Amino acid sequence: MTTPPTDLSPSPDRDAIRSGQLQNLRTLLGQLVSANPFYGPVLREASVGGDLPDVATFQQRVPFTTKADVIADQSAHPPYGSNLTLSLPHYTRISETSGTTGTPLRWLDTPETWQALLDNWQRVYAAAGVGPGQCI
Repeated sequence: MTTPPTDLSPSPDRDAIRSGQLQNLRTLLGQLVSANPFYGPVLREASVGGDLPDVATFQQRVPFTTKADVIADQSAHPPYGSNLTLSLPHYTRISETSGTTGTPLRWLDTPETWQALLDNWQRVYAAAGVGPGQCI
C-alpha cells in the first residue's frame, strides 16, 4: 500500500481562514463588479464590491444565482453567456454539462482557474488519504 502524501502545510486557525476567505471574496467581487456583464449589475445593485465588510453582508444582499438564470443568460448571449470576466482569448478550456436534466451549461476556464481546480482536488485526495496509484 502506498503512503499518502504528507506535504500538506499545517492548517491555519479558523480566524485566519475566515480572514483569508473574506479577502479572496473582496478581490473576486472587485473584479466582477468592474468587468463581468452578468454579475456586475447584480453586485452594483446590491451595493457589494471590493469593500465588503463581511460575508454575512454578501449573503444578505446578493440574490442566489439559479441554473435557470445561467441558462437564460447563455441563451440570450450564445454560446457562453455574459458571465465572462475576461475576454475570450484568455480562456483555454471549455466544459459542458451532459444536459440530461435540461439545457447543457457551458463554462470556460483560464489556465489559472483550471490549475486551481486541479490543486483543490489534489488536496481533497491527500486529505482523504488517497495516494499515487490508488483508485477511488
